[in-house]
Amino acid sequence: MAKMRPPCATVLILILVISSAPQPSQSSFNQYSNLLSLFDSLLKRVANLRAERGDISGSNRVKLISQKLERGLELEFVELAWSVGSLGWESWNYMRNQEWREQPELYGAVSDLNELMRCLSELMRVDSEMGRATWFHQNYGNILSVSKRLFARLLKVFTQSGAVREVVETVEIEVVEGGLLRDCLEVGSNDLKGLIQVFKDLILQYSPSPSIAWSLSVGVAKLGLVVSSELLGFDDYISPYSTASGQDILRGVNYASAAAGIREETGQQLGARISFRGQVQNYRNTVQQVVSLLGDEDSAADYLSKCIYSIGLGSNDYLNNYFMPLYYSSSRQYTPEQWADLLIQEYTRQLSSLYDYGARKFVLIGVGQIGCSPNELAQNSPDGRTCVQRMNSANEIFNNKLKALVDQFNKNRSDAKFIYVNVYGIFQDIITNPSQYGFTVTNTGCCGVGRNNGQITCLPQQTPCQNRRQYVFWDAFHPTEAANAVLGRRSYSGSDCYPMDIQQLAQL
Repeated sequence: MAKMRPPCATVLILILVISSAPQPSQSSFNQYSNLLSLFDSLLKRVANLRAERGDISGSNRVKLISQKLERGLELEFVELAWSVGSLGWESWNYMRNQEWREQPELYGAVSDLNELMRCLSELMRVDSEMGRATWFHQNYGNILSVSKRLFARLLKVFTQSGAVREVVETVEIEVVEGGLLRDCLEVGSNDLKGLIQVFKDLILQYSPSPSIAWSLSVGVAKLGLVVSSELLGFDDYISPYSTASGQDILRGVNYASAAAGIREETGQQLGARISFRGQVQNYRNTVQQVVSLLGDEDSAADYLSKCIYSIGLGSNDYLNNYFMPLYYSSSRQYTPEQWADLLIQEYTRQLSSLYDYGARKFVLIGVGQIGCSPNELAQNSPDGRTCVQRMNSANEIFNNKLKALVDQFNKNRSDAKFIYVNVYGIFQDIITNPSQYGFTVTNTGCCGVGRNNGQITCLPQQTPCQNRRQYVFWDAFHPTEAANAVLGRRSYSGSDCYPMDIQQLAQL
């Protein structure tokens, strides 16, 4: 789930977003005014810092941004946005009719802002100048990259010329080329974290189509892999089935079980776990609780039909079954084609059961490139870098059948929608082009023992690598948070999903 973006730019973005928000309350107006004041104060501190360095031109550029903000936003848009009598004015009509058409981009910013908050918290915990300098050296490039992504989102929102877009473009140039990001970090304080939090809250609060974000976010059921939850509006993890109760159930339940698979026997060498069938049974138990909470079956059915069911299963059926011949006979009994058919047959049965119990929006997540994991590279790759093709080929067979299953269910269940997420393709792109995503190590776990840090997975009390954001893998099998962030963003929006992405599914 973290990095940091320029606090100055973050505050500005908050101002831009709520400037175009429909029907704000008086308390929100007070927040807006306070943020304008705080942002102005921050800009003045940066201007003073630059003047002290002798950078007069840089100081003047920041002062100009402050002046533009005051003239273009505070005077023009604040009065317009909160005055009923001014709705006919040209500028307000522009904001009201145009600016929110691309508002899903703002949901993408929520994930970025969460990364910023975590990164800012990390920086604030560093209590020495040398430590801060080291942290800055390791993370600034990534921070700048996140900043660029944020401004790209904003420019998709504010597409027409005007004061808002002019300020966005000016600040973007100053951040990317003028060092505003670096200076903001230097003069920043604990207040910046609070400002970022307010920004995120207001994006969600003022979306004109709440059913896309928070109405769905309170009802997302999950089985297996968590995908794009932040982009759907989650502030925190949803509760696991073992502890979910009462009203907490209505904001989602996580049914995942470590080492579990589609097949009942998968992962049995590792101990107790709950198979796909068992997870679906737990969901059926939850449905009865939803009926009790909402009062009747019709209300429960309507509620569940709006939920998103994220299902990511299959990896363990290969790692902890088919490709583990010392424990399982499956690879001797079945060809990869036959094994995939068996998995899809059981997958079909459980999807049908979910459908029968109210599920209507499904995200089926394919299997990644198991043959590229540190564990398999350590055991089966001669050079420790070349992926194990026989494993990846088997994964592709399963994925192709899973995608075909999506077509089958969409054809036969017209009142439901199923989508497939091509995690295999996303992961392949990361491995092939790691530098595009900020990675430098693709074949070794950040924490582990033995060749590729993959022969034994990360042990308790073991010290992990220091630069985990540069690693694709956290341990022998699992991606790092940074890699998962890439998977989540591309699953949420883009061509890696079929026949639509999660963002589009949420809008149905």
